[in-house]
Amino acid sequence: MIQKYILINMAGFAASSIIPVLLSPIYFRYFGPTDFGLIATVNGLLALTTMMDYGISSVLSQRLAGVGVKERLVIPARDLRLYVAIIAGLTAAIGGTMFFFLIVFKTSVHERINHNIVVIFAILALAMIERARMFAFATLRAGDRHALLNILYVSFSLLGTLVPFFMCMLFKGGFEIFLYTRCFVSMIEIVTSNSIAAKYISVGDNGDPSSAPGYRRKIVYQMLFSASSNILAFLLVWVDRIAVFWSSGVEFYGKYVVLNGAVMFAAGIIGAVGQSYFPTLVRAVKGIGEAPAAVWEGQMRVSLVLCAPACAFLFIDPVFVREFFFGRDAIVPPSFDVIVRCLSLYGYIGALVRVTNYFQLAAGRNEIAGVFNAVSAVLYFPAVFAVAYRYGAVGVAAGSLVYMSIYFLTFVYATGRIFPNFPAFAMFTRALLSFALSLGCLAALKLVTDPIAGALAAKIVLVGAMLVLTVSVLAVSDSITRKMIRQTLRSLYFKILST
Repeated sequence: MIQKYILINMAGFAASSIIPVLLSPIYFRYFGPTDFGLIATVNGLLALTTMMDYGISSVLSQRLAGVGVKERLVIPARDLRLYVAIIAGLTAAIGGTMFFFLIVFKTSVHERINHNIVVIFAILALAMIERARMFAFATLRAGDRHALLNILYVSFSLLGTLVPFFMCMLFKGGFEIFLYTRCFVSMIEIVTSNSIAAKYISVGDNGDPSSAPGYRRKIVYQMLFSASSNILAFLLVWVDRIAVFWSSGVEFYGKYVVLNGAVMFAAGIIGAVGQSYFPTLVRAVKGIGEAPAAVWEGQMRVSLVLCAPACAFLFIDPVFVREFFFGRDAIVPPSFDVIVRCLSLYGYIGALVRVTNYFQLAAGRNEIAGVFNAVSAVLYFPAVFAVAYRYGAVGVAAGSLVYMSIYFLTFVYATGRIFPNFPAFAMFTRALLSFALSLGCLAALKLVTDPIAGALAAKIVLVGAMLVLTVSVLAVSDSITRKMIRQTLRSLYFKILST
């Protein structure tokens, strides 16, 4: 069953993450560096407003998983009111913060925003309505409705990416038309996702655990820990982009965001696989099914098979990255290849941190990541701006890699100490072997493909084939992945016979 969910979630991840990255070269060529940089800047502001969502959403999924009755989730009325109040308060707080920021710093962001009050209110509306999908998606994920959830992901990711672009082409517009159209698509998504999720929720007592002393306080604390942890985690991921924006301006920031988005592909893969395993992992922690360590290790091994080749390719061939996204004649700094390689390693290590955090989230231990993020923020935030001032983007990329390496090693060590059954050493060893094997396969394939690669289109096809072959090698070498592939093929075989 899990392999089915992985395929479904990977399809949703492809639509929500891969497609925007693949469309970046088209956007860059159509909008030009300035408007493309403005779109990236606004997307960055909106992304910063989602930093609480993932934490609260994971708490909701963890709370709701395993409480279904007849394929419906039963939510105590008092809990539902509490969830809605927290989300409403979050929406108001983010709206007020964003409004203050846009009014005070609109000139610093860009003069186009400074001269257009409608743009400010469009950004404000987007920042506030983004919260309204959180409960719906958490509910569908907790109920193992991955197919439905990813149909929504796929549909609205495509609409949110393509419709604004087509409207810009139709009306010969730029950044402003793109923003207004995206706002309209997001409103439709909110109404649709909540209407669908409401069909799978029942409000009842379910034993009314909310009447137990301290129960609601525990939920609030868990959400606050998770939210604060994710605020810091998100800032830790985004602070390098902020530092590049501060030191290099909007146009190079647009290029850096594209690169950062490509390397964070690995974290997206971890997210897609993690969402597939998360309800099963939560049930394991609650004593239902396999041991938690066994479920998590399966999640980790499948994640590495999928994400190691992607990061290894970015490390092996930064020249292709430059040509694909910006064209062969694009103006980039001499240190561009170093930046790409540092970011590829940063993305891979960040993905390993994320897969470790899933083990903690399933156990409801949100405070662990919160403490780590708080301590590292005190040390990292000042350092990254100092490095950006002195060395620019290449210093930011190299410094971020050093920071993430230290964070990962201490994070995994602490998790192993807190959870005695956490396979820390096995994870670290397998992560190194997966990346090394991916590098070896891709380097060997590159020797074969480089002499025959001509036009960019031909090279794209060859790169796709290289990645598929490398993933296949890793999948064959991993027993859990082999087993999942056999089960999937057997299921497809029987379905074909039955038809």
